[in-house]
Amino acid sequence: MPPGPPTARVLIVDDEPEIRETLSKFLIGEGYEIATVGTAREALAQTEQGQFDVVVADILLPEISGLELLERIRASAPAVKVLLITGEPGYATAAAAVRLGAFDYFAKPVTQSAIRRSVASAVRLKKVEDENRFYRERLEVLVEERTRQLADFSARLRDSERRYRALIERSADAVALLDRQGRALYVSAATERILGYQPERLIGRPALAVVHAEDRPRLAAALQQLSAAPDGVLSLEVRARHRDGTHPWIEAVLTNLFDEPAVGAIVVNFRDISDRKRNEHEKAQLTEQVQQSQKMEALGRLAGGVAHDFNNLLTAILGYAELIREGLGPDHPLAQDARELTAAGERATALTGQLLTFSRRQIIEPHLLDLNLTLERSQNLLARLLGEDVELSLRLAPDLWRTQVDPTQIDQILMNLAVNARVAMPRGGRLVIETANIVYERDWRDVDADVKAGEFVMLAVTDTGCGMSRETAGRIFEPFFTTKEQGTGLGLATVYGIVKQHGGGISVSSEPGSGTTFRLYFPHGEGAAYDAPRAPAREALARGTEKVLLVEDEDSVRSLVRTMLEMLGYGVVMASRGEEAVDLARVHAGEIDLLVTDVVMPGMNGRELFETLRATQPTMRCLFVSGYTRDVIARHGVLEEGINLLSKPFSITELATSIRAVLDGAP
Repeated sequence: MPPGPPTARVLIVDDEPEIRETLSKFLIGEGYEIATVGTAREALAQTEQGQFDVVVADILLPEISGLELLERIRASAPAVKVLLITGEPGYATAAAAVRLGAFDYFAKPVTQSAIRRSVASAVRLKKVEDENRFYRERLEVLVEERTRQLADFSARLRDSERRYRALIERSADAVALLDRQGRALYVSAATERILGYQPERLIGRPALAVVHAEDRPRLAAALQQLSAAPDGVLSLEVRARHRDGTHPWIEAVLTNLFDEPAVGAIVVNFRDISDRKRNEHEKAQLTEQVQQSQKMEALGRLAGGVAHDFNNLLTAILGYAELIREGLGPDHPLAQDARELTAAGERATALTGQLLTFSRRQIIEPHLLDLNLTLERSQNLLARLLGEDVELSLRLAPDLWRTQVDPTQIDQILMNLAVNARVAMPRGGRLVIETANIVYERDWRDVDADVKAGEFVMLAVTDTGCGMSRETAGRIFEPFFTTKEQGTGLGLATVYGIVKQHGGGISVSSEPGSGTTFRLYFPHGEGAAYDAPRAPAREALARGTEKVLLVEDEDSVRSLVRTMLEMLGYGVVMASRGEEAVDLARVHAGEIDLLVTDVVMPGMNGRELFETLRATQPTMRCLFVSGYTRDVIARHGVLEEGINLLSKPFSITELATSIRAVLDGAP
């Protein structure tokens, strides 16, 4: 509400005191504040200070007339209402009063009721005008303030729009607005960097047009789902179609702002995440490779441990079978059973060797080999591995050259390729293994280019399985790459590594549904073919009378070796641990000629035991025996040059020969 005095203020101006008093009496009781003056100058002084709302003045005043007073009041305080009273009424005077802005005009004598009505009307009008002026001034202030605010807001809005546009246009992320049909209404400048298209060329085009064909259904479903969800938000990753033909990965966040009047579209914020996807893929591959490697390492350790335990058991089985056979004689009814027992043990020994080959813990020992002979010996094993529903066929070149390879590694190659072929033929089929002599020429493109020209022995393995695509064939030799659900990805990589280690080459030819052929090329070698050493005849057993300290932690093996040694004529002192052997050697100081000790034992190992005893008995010789893999033995220092090692299982003949070689050899 506008401020104002509690009552109206009235000034009576007349040079006659009686009239001033009479007029005052007329207005007393109306609630006004009344003041009186006798001159116009006094009245001007009062009104200029803004103290009064209504002035009642006589026209005839000394010095300054009432009309001049009216004119001057209207000039200095136009809001004040002036009522004029005259004793000489006339048209000219009345017209002048009205023209100068008098509120009312009275002719003497003035009645109380008339003056009261006129003053009351003036007060009411003055109050209305004051209120109007207050509200007008207030409105002007508000309009001015609001105008200033709007101007400031407009300036800030323009600045905000400039910042927003600069932010959007220079952002690493791109922004697009899509209508209800999925067509672009707006595309930010960053789109050109991400997709290669100028933004204006995408306006009006459907978003699906710049998405990989395989990912379009997912984006279409997302747009449809989002259109039905006001203020909904979806995120997805799709492959885009770059202008250069590549397909970068895009991460997009879509927001439904159709109900937002300022937007009225689906807002799409998207960025290129190709590097992140590539890093995630490489990280996943690395993690998988590490897991595969750890698994293979664990399997290798397991294989080595199992082989050790098997070798201890096989040492006892084959050794006692041999002793039984020796004791029975060739014509005994049970001699054939003993031979079957030995044959079974030898097959188990071969399986243990294959287990060690799988674990890749044997040192390669190349020999000049006849691959035809190796294949003929492995045929039955491969047939069992392939199963009855796979026909195995050998096509061997009659005049095949020899090649310098490790027989155990050839066995591993054959087993890996056979397993690979078996998986490719789940319903059976045929596997053909053939050999041939090949002269490699540089223009052959199915062989690795880093193989030098020359003569090679080719080993080809062909199956009638499901085959593979060109893309898969290009990666099958990569470590950890596999198409099997539970494959290790190391089988063919191992084959590749073995072939390359032998200076050869390998190629593969395959088509989906047409089977696969692996061709392996090994360098031609000169000389007589290697054959496995045969056990000497029984009459060739080398005997002796020296004293032997036998140290073995496995009871059955220790008992067997003692029996063998005693049969060979040696004196035997036994211990189950290295520390016990040291005590026995001290008791038999100077008597022991040979130490036969296991390599890996609880507490003191075989090498440490030999070093300890040799410090006091430097002439003592040593033969190490072990069923562990060669890498484990190597860690115990028993594969150094000049060290004598007999691997378990061994026969009495091998034991006798090894002992004489150690005792009769140069110190």
